[in-house]
Amino acid sequence: MRKLLREIHRRSLWQVLGIYLVGAWIGYSVIQGLTEGLGLPEWFPALALLLFIVGLPIVLATAFVQRSPSSPDFSDPTLLPDADVVVKAQSREPSGAPRWFTWRNAILGGVTAFALWGFFAAGWLLTVGTTERTNSAAAESVEAKSVAVLPLENMSAEPETDWFSDGMTEDIITQLSIIGDLKVISRTSVMRYKGEREKSLKQIGEELGVAAILEGSVRRSGDRVRITAQLIDAQTDEHLWAQTFDRQLTDVFEIQSEVALKIAAALQAELAPAELDRIERVPTGNLDAYSLYLQGRYHLNKRSTDGFNNAIEYFQQAIAIDPEYALAHVGLADCYLLLGIYYAWQLPGSLPVSEVGPKAKRAALKALEINSTLAEARTSYAFIIQTVDHDFTGATLEFRRAIELNPGYATAHHWFAINLAARGRYDEGLAESTRALELDPVSLIINNDHQFHLMTTGQVEAAVDQLLKTQELDPNFWRAHNDLSYIYAATGRYDEAFSEMEAAHLLKGRSPDDIAALRHAYDTAGWSAMLELKLEQQDALDMQGYSTTFTRALINAQLGRMDEAFRYVAEASDERSASLLLIRVSPAFSELRSDPRYPALLREVGLE
Repeated sequence: MRKLLREIHRRSLWQVLGIYLVGAWIGYSVIQGLTEGLGLPEWFPALALLLFIVGLPIVLATAFVQRSPSSPDFSDPTLLPDADVVVKAQSREPSGAPRWFTWRNAILGGVTAFALWGFFAAGWLLTVGTTERTNSAAAESVEAKSVAVLPLENMSAEPETDWFSDGMTEDIITQLSIIGDLKVISRTSVMRYKGEREKSLKQIGEELGVAAILEGSVRRSGDRVRITAQLIDAQTDEHLWAQTFDRQLTDVFEIQSEVALKIAAALQAELAPAELDRIERVPTGNLDAYSLYLQGRYHLNKRSTDGFNNAIEYFQQAIAIDPEYALAHVGLADCYLLLGIYYAWQLPGSLPVSEVGPKAKRAALKALEINSTLAEARTSYAFIIQTVDHDFTGATLEFRRAIELNPGYATAHHWFAINLAARGRYDEGLAESTRALELDPVSLIINNDHQFHLMTTGQVEAAVDQLLKTQELDPNFWRAHNDLSYIYAATGRYDEAFSEMEAAHLLKGRSPDDIAALRHAYDTAGWSAMLELKLEQQDALDMQGYSTTFTRALINAQLGRMDEAFRYVAEASDERSASLLLIRVSPAFSELRSDPRYPALLREVGLE
C-alpha cells in the first residue's frame, strides 16, 4: 500500500484527480445551463455526467503511464543523483512556481480539458443528429408541395352570409386541386377548423399532413369584395406570401385564380398549360347565378335529406338564370344521387334510385355537354352510371378520366375506390382509398369507407381500428357504428355487435320501441333471435315507404339462409339499390361469397 501511495504521489495522480473533478464539475454546470438555453433534451445532462464518470479512469490511466516506471525515484535515498544534477534540474523550474505546476501536468490538464469538451461535443452532435433525423423524417412524411386552405373568416356585416365565405373557400380549394403537382386538402377536412382558435397552425398542419396553410378573411359589401389571404409555412410559422384584394364583385373569379396561382408559385409547383386554362376559366358570367350556386353548395354540404332538397331549389334557380352553368348542373346531379343513396340506408326524406337516378343522369350529362373537362361532372356521371345502369366498366373509365383532369379531387378517388372494390380489384381499391384519405384526412365518409378496403385485403383488426377512429372524429356518425356491428358479428363478438347496432339505430332515428324490442330479444334469446325480430320489423318499414329489400338480403345472409339472401340481392339489383356494391365487401355477406351460385350472381348484377 505504501509503495502504491508513493507511486501515486510520484506520478502526480492526486493533482490530476483534483483537476479532473474541478473540470468535470465546471463542465457539468455549464451543460446544465446550456440544456435549457439551447433547447437540448432533458436527458442530456445525465448523459454528460455518465461520460464524465466513464472518462475518470481513462484520464487517471493516461496520467499513470505519463511517467515511465524506469524513471529514477528521488524519494529513495539510495538513488539520489549528484548535487549538480539536482541543481541543474531545479534551475529549469520557474521561480516561485507551485511544485505541482509542471509541463507534464499542464499537458495532462490540456488533454483532460480536451477530453471533457470532446465528450460534450460528441453528445451535442448526437443530439443534433437525432434532432435532424427526426425533423428529416417528419419532413419526408409531409409533401413539400402540399397546402390546406382554412375556412375564410366571414367579415361581412351580415353573419348569415357564411355561404359566401364558405363558397369562396371551396372555390379556391377547387382551383388549387386542379394542379397535379400540388397536394390540396379537401373542403370536408378543412371545414372542421372553421372558427378554430385553440389549435396552432403547426398543430393543424400536422393533423392534415401539409407543409403550408392558407388563412384569411372575406368581406362582401354591396358590389365590392375584400379578400385578405396569407400563406404560412406550417412548420416554421414563416409567411410565404400575403396579399389583400379589394375589387369589384365581378372580379371574384379572377381573384380566386390569382390566389391559386400565387400559392402554386410560392410552393414552386409546376403548372401544365391545360391546368392553367382550367384555372382561369370563368364558370359563369352571372353573379346572381353564382350566389345561388354557392347557397346550393352550402345546403348540399349539410349532407341531410332536407339539405339536399333545399340545395336542389337553389341549383334550379341558378340554372334558370344561366342554363350553361355546368357546376350548377353537377350540384343538381349530386343531390339527386345522394337522395337515392340515402334511400338504401332507410333515412327519412330520401327517394328511390328509380325515381331520382334518371334525373341525376340527365343533369350530369348536361354538365359534361357544357364542359367536358370538368372533373366534378365526370365523377358524378361515373357514380351514376354504375348505380343506375350497373355499368361498372364504363364507370371505371370515367373515374380515371376525372382523376386525370383533377388529381386532387378526393371524391373521385373515394368513389373510384368503391368501384374497384366492387369489381374485385381490392389492392387497387385500397390504393385509391388511401389517396382519398390523404387529400381529405378527416372526412367522415372517406374514413368510414376505408374500412371496406382494409377488410377486402384481409386486415380485419385494422378495419376495426379505422371505424373506431371514425367514431372519434364524430361519435354521432351512425354509419361508423352500423358497419362496425357487421364486423363484430362476423367475428363472433355479438355483445359488441349489438351495442354498435343499437347505437346506429338510435342515431338514425329508429323507433325507441323497436330498439327496446331488439334488446329484449338479444338478452333473452341471443343474436339469431334478435335478427329474426329485426327481419319482422322490416314489414313496418315497408309500410312507411322505406326500401327494405337489401336489408332483408343482409339479415338472411347473416342467418345463413342463402336462398333468401340470393333472392333479395336479385330484387335489390332490379330496384337499382345503391347498396348493391356491398355484396363484395361487407362481412355480412362472407358466407354468401363462398356459395357456388355467387359467380353467377355477380354476372347478373353487373359486377363481373
